[in-house]
Amino acid sequence: MTEIVRDNRADLMVKIREQVNQEGGNLGIAAVDVRIRRADLPRQISEKVFSRMQSERAREAAEYRAKGSETAQTITATADRDVVVLRGNAQRQADQTGAKAMRKETAFSPKPTARTLISLPSIARCKPMRPG
Repeated sequence: MTEIVRDNRADLMVKIREQVNQEGGNLGIAAVDVRIRRADLPRQISEKVFSRMQSERAREAAEYRAKGSETAQTITATADRDVVVLRGNAQRQADQTGAKAMRKETAFSPKPTARTLISLPSIARCKPMRPG
């Protein structure tokens, strides 16, 4: 029906006008112009079309949700990986800085000072040396 109304609209209007003129000619009626404003589909077909449209929209929505979920997982994984890398780099830099400070401090004093122990948490966790 869609093809008839969409593709052959002009031919359909001419045929309707001719049929109206044939049947209405006996009554003195002449149709000059016929236009199709709207063509309704039968109820059963309309329901099927509407159902198909709904299922298509549901499929599209599910597809968008799946893509969004995939993107969210990618972003979360990237952020988690970046956190691990940043923490690792920060810890490495802190250890290097602490070691460098310890080397400088030991050049002046063979024993660690309270300042050295406070500024270097990794050394502070070590067991204190017994005076000997």
